Formats: sequence, C-alpha cells, structure tokens
Amino acid sequence: MKWLKAEQTIDPVFLWARYNPSDECGGSPGGWAECQRNTARDYIRGWRQRNPNV
Repeated sequence: MKWLKAEQTIDPVFLWARYNPSDECGGSPGGWAECQRNTARDYIRGWRQRNPNV
C-alpha cells in the first residue's frame, strides 16, 4: 500500500469524485468535474495552512 499526500488525490486522477446534483457545482455535465477539483484544492489549501506539519 502506498500513502498519498492529499494533493495527489486530486491530480492527475481525482479520487474524491462524488456526484450530487444539489452540490455547489450543480451536478451539470461539462464543468462539474473541474468545479469539484477546485473545491477540493481550496479545501486542501486551507487544511495545509491549519496543519502545516502533517
């Protein structure tokens, strides 16, 4: 088993993908995946700021 850093779970393969038509990305085709990735990137960026030694 290989451990991944949180950032590695977004690019190049997005491992957090979950479809929810009522989420902030709207569930619409096209830009939905990129919207989800951006949301995950923002979350991880904030998490890294709060937990710099992890």
